[in-house]
Amino acid sequence: MDYLEEHGYVERRPDPTNRRATLVCFTERGWDEADACAKILDQLDKELTERMGAERLEQLRALLAEAAAALQASKLAVPPPLLLLFFRTYPADCHPPTAQGAAVSPAAVSR
Repeated sequence: MDYLEEHGYVERRPDPTNRRATLVCFTERGWDEADACAKILDQLDKELTERMGAERLEQLRALLAEAAAALQASKLAVPPPLLLLFFRTYPADCHPPTAQGAAVSPAAVSR
């Protein structure tokens, strides 16, 4: 995390709902990299859909989501950031910025 912060990809912010916690959020540079990763994931998604079929790929996503939820519930592990990108979910106060700089809804994935 220190490396990502030092190189301008993320910034630490106080959690407004928990004074003891710190949120780690993408900076503009971080969102640019996340967008590049999302494009790669979209290409992979397209190729997997062509090779596996949409129904089987959806089954795979459902199984991965179930596994991630089980890991999170076990408190032994947290889904890695790549899974968060794959499922397009973000912490409440770390949404992608809009052109005006305001936060967007959790379901939104583009700027």
